[in-house]
Amino acid sequence: MKTDIILKMCGLLMLGLSLEAEALTVKTNDYGTTHDGIKVHQYVLTNDHGMTVKVLDYGGTITDISVPDKKGVMTNIMLELPDVAAYEARPNFSTLVGRFANRIGDGGFTLDGKFYPLPSTSNNNITLHGGPEGFFKKMWQGASFSNKDECGVRMSYVSPDGESGFPGELNTTATFSLNNKNELMIQYQATTSKPTIVNFTHHMFINLNGWGSIADHLIRINASHYLPISEKVVTGEIAAVEGTPFDLRQLTPISKGLNTKDSQIDAGLGFDHNFVIDQKQTGALTEATQLYSKDSGIQMTILTTEPGIQFYTGNFFNGKVKDKSGRPIEKRFALALEPQHYPDSPHHDNFPSTVLRPGEVFKSRTIYRLETVRDTKH
Repeated sequence: MKTDIILKMCGLLMLGLSLEAEALTVKTNDYGTTHDGIKVHQYVLTNDHGMTVKVLDYGGTITDISVPDKKGVMTNIMLELPDVAAYEARPNFSTLVGRFANRIGDGGFTLDGKFYPLPSTSNNNITLHGGPEGFFKKMWQGASFSNKDECGVRMSYVSPDGESGFPGELNTTATFSLNNKNELMIQYQATTSKPTIVNFTHHMFINLNGWGSIADHLIRINASHYLPISEKVVTGEIAAVEGTPFDLRQLTPISKGLNTKDSQIDAGLGFDHNFVIDQKQTGALTEATQLYSKDSGIQMTILTTEPGIQFYTGNFFNGKVKDKSGRPIEKRFALALEPQHYPDSPHHDNFPSTVLRPGEVFKSRTIYRLETVRDTKH
């Protein structure tokens, strides 16, 4: 069903307008300690409509985004783990990702004629999400703020020269802010002391119903092309989505693509691919995707300055990881939509560059807009 039809027939309403108004606030709670005994803090962002976002300084982890569903029931659309120990045991579960999001193949990368070996996270020389000691394991320094327009927390981390094999001391800031338009914005900024590569994202695990399969969620991705993979790494080809399960330019049930016989769906065990966002101008804030659940009436729209977005359908969940209530997280019980530069960019000259040099400032911005469809008669 096309987006405009849904909007006209359903009548989108902003989240929580019937709720009693609260101020834009940030509260800081204790969230336990790491296995090293370091205290972890949780920052609770709340807007005037009652929407809340909860962020940890451990890994920049988002544990909770709560919004009312179509019946007015507050729903956490993030799968939440029980405690700090559970997040420590499960890499990249709804965390900040760096220094380099997604996969780098061939055991490392070459920059300015020098090869930099990277720690492998698999048996085929692939480094995933910055390696086994990536941003998800780091304690970030949080500083909260609040004003009439937004509230939030600014997370900062200094990655030493050579950490996880990457050159240059990298000063990174990730700012999480919530406004009264029910928009969560994450802004990234970084500088380096030596030429290096960077690619940041946030690996939110989302379920707009709060629990259960995401296969019946509807998704639209503003992309005419995607990046095929081989052995989980992109091939360098930029392929047209036309005539494939990757043509998600209109709202489409996720199950439709998952149930289609296709070599790339087989290669990813579902969707685990980067889409090339149709940007009118490089770096322009662009609507990348729309995700909607008829069951909850909750809709998420993602806008980003990044050129790509990774779509992952929870293909590797198998019940071993338990949620906060002790329920096993099964296959397809969450999805990820990760705005980012293209995977394995250092090995493909036809991809946008991910090189950052001294004196330059890396900046990117992503907005997650939440709305609720109150009238579901369509």
